[in-house]
Amino acid sequence: MELVLLENPILLVFFGIAIVLCAVDIVHKAGYAFRIASGVVFVASLVYAILLGASLEEILLVTLVMFALNLTAFVTGDRKSVV
Repeated sequence: MELVLLENPILLVFFGIAIVLCAVDIVHKAGYAFRIASGVVFVASLVYAILLGASLEEILLVTLVMFALNLTAFVTGDRKSVV
């Protein structure tokens, strides 16, 4: 079984950029600009991975990692709810 994420280094770089931007936002409380940039890079990388033929398991794995990382900002209590 071929893994699209491991065979394409561009995807790894862009998903890494998205994760680093999200981590910088959490650590330095940099504001919503880093979170928005992280989301845009993540969605663009995800669309590219889908176009390359990534399987559902690959997509879900990366999405769960990003979701868990984004969730930690609200669990720590440092952020106010936007609702």
